[in-house]
Amino acid sequence: MKFPAKRADKILELAERFLLPAATNYMELFLLSPNVKADYKLFLGDKYGLNNLIEHALSLYTYRCQILAFSRTYPNVSDATKARLLNKERLVEEERRKRDHDRMAGRIDNSTR
Repeated sequence: MKFPAKRADKILELAERFLLPAATNYMELFLLSPNVKADYKLFLGDKYGLNNLIEHALSLYTYRCQILAFSRTYPNVSDATKARLLNKERLVEEERRKRDHDRMAGRIDNSTR
């Protein structure tokens, strides 16, 4: 079965309404594909309580600006997802600082030789 990702919301809505966990699981697996944008994955994961999809979507955010863009586009996500986003933002910022520190330490080490 192939269908555009934009229909995933409606399919998940129907699966939830008619209590079809197999359809929900299938959709979650489909949404894990690289053809779906991280923002949409996170939005749907939050809306339908798909924790694997939320974790996968969060793993795709590598820059703080991506997280901020999501927050502006989808302001009505749950508090739990907002907390996860905030934690991811903190981790991304720590990684950036560590890279910057390592880069600067490398320059200093090279200049003293």
